Amino acid sequence: MLIVTKKGLMILLELLGKVGLISDPDIAYHSWLIKKRALPTVIFNFRILRKFLEKHSKKIVKVKLSDGTQLFFRDALVGEVCIVKEIYLDEVYERYYRPRHRDIIFDVGAHIGIFALKASRTIGSEGVVFAFEPDPENFRLLKKNLTLNSTSNVKAFNKAVGSKNAILQLWADPSSPSMSSLKQRTWSSMHPIDVASVTLDHIVKQHGLRKINFLKLDVEGYELEVLRGGEGSFLNICQNMAIEIHKYALEMHEYDQIMRLLKQHGFNTRSILLNKDVDMLYAWSE
Repeated sequence: MLIVTKKGLMILLELLGKVGLISDPDIAYHSWLIKKRALPTVIFNFRILRKFLEKHSKKIVKVKLSDGTQLFFRDALVGEVCIVKEIYLDEVYERYYRPRHRDIIFDVGAHIGIFALKASRTIGSEGVVFAFEPDPENFRLLKKNLTLNSTSNVKAFNKAVGSKNAILQLWADPSSPSMSSLKQRTWSSMHPIDVASVTLDHIVKQHGLRKINFLKLDVEGYELEVLRGGEGSFLNICQNMAIEIHKYALEMHEYDQIMRLLKQHGFNTRSILLNKDVDMLYAWSE
């Protein structure tokens, strides 16, 4: 039997509707069932859903989101759909700053391009998203998603971002591609891949950038090294940041160094607890 809380059912229904897998009338009907505690019917329907998930696990599926964005992602509703929820429903990266027309945005840890695609619709043809994703499988899907949406204002790099231009080891987990990290982990399912890394300062110089409106940073514990690579110029011209802090991957002394580094460059900060394992750190300059 699939046991799920009432709140959990409502969130899942909302998400299913958001990615276009069920219709508005179906959402209304199932919401009514949940509110009326008609659990046998709900459990029956979610047994069907569970079979759907098992059947499509590991397959590439395509969905169309409410803003018109189309996405290829893996694991049907199991893996990457959680990131869709985080970006489209919860909007965790946009609580202190929302991308605007003509913005210059850096998406470091772009995964399969979900946030980059969402931002690209807002910034228009005169803006640009610089998207960095070192995992080769993630990057393959990122490029497919850019092509699928005929996106021309996203510059995608199959590279890591760090404190120096070098060759680094990325620890990849085929069973959970969103968990790839430049920090060595002892999980048995992870294996190292050699990847090229660049610094934020290098990209600023290479493209002659004078202002960065927004940095979205999600690199599974490597945040400090990314920011260190921007001390020469990037941190002086970046105006807003949203940094996902994974407590299981980042040491406390590293978090303290991140805070000191941001303060030294004139950023105000605020941290919000997302869950027991993850904080969102927002930073903005005056």
